[in-house]
Amino acid sequence: MKIKYADYRNHKNIISKRCSKIEKNYNEKNIIAYLVISDKVKKEWYVPRKDGEECMHADGYRWLQIYGLESNVVVSAIFDENNNFVETYFDIARKIYMEDVPYAEDLYLDVVQTKENNFIILDEDELKESLDRGEITKEDYKLAYCVKDNIIKKYKSSEDFNELNRFTKECLIECLEKIK
Repeated sequence: MKIKYADYRNHKNIISKRCSKIEKNYNEKNIIAYLVISDKVKKEWYVPRKDGEECMHADGYRWLQIYGLESNVVVSAIFDENNNFVETYFDIARKIYMEDVPYAEDLYLDVVQTKENNFIILDEDELKESLDRGEITKEDYKLAYCVKDNIIKKYKSSEDFNELNRFTKECLIECLEKIK
């Protein structure tokens, strides 16, 4: 099982970074928002989209991870160097640890929500392979798909999509204020 840390300590593409963390209450949930600004990256990273390619990682990009907003999910909002929203990435996790540097036991299956409010499901093959290797249980496998379905059901409405974006932007601004 892959462990993913909020500070991207094992990310091989980041040359230099700055981090910031806030803790706050949102809808009666205690959340941790952890911001990583990639000041310098080895290589820009692009992903295919309907209208060409979208940059996901470059010098100055901001990856804001929110822990505790959803059960078994780390919500990552990606912003460019000018704080423009790029996309939301939902990492489905077996368990989340709300430590000084939060981390999660990743279940491989991921949901991307584009700025156009479209959903993309990633790494179903990795989830299946981890089940076949005995790395995860059948219950973990079912949990991943159940969480995926819940994410799509919850955030497909434009109202909930816009509220999530408003909240992540608020957290981004608060984290940026702590870095300055």
